[in-house]
Amino acid sequence: MSNSLDAPAEAGRPRLGKAGTLARFALIGVALAAVAGTFAYLGGWFTPNQLTPARFTDGFEQVNGIHPASVATMPRGGRFRVL
Repeated sequence: MSNSLDAPAEAGRPRLGKAGTLARFALIGVALAAVAGTFAYLGGWFTPNQLTPARFTDGFEQVNGIHPASVATMPRGGRFRVL
């Protein structure tokens, strides 16, 4: 690279053709789809009928009813306080 003011500007890398541009856009689209798919999988959107803690508890409550001490003995918020 020359520091002379009279030297023409260097072109650097040649421009991509249509196929190269399309390939890069496709690669970016695949990467974005992979990230979105990962978030959807981890968020449970692909397995809506999966067993969750709430559904597990609801199943026991349907069979045996709600335990009488489950709400009355728990402090507000469901956590025990240590003094």
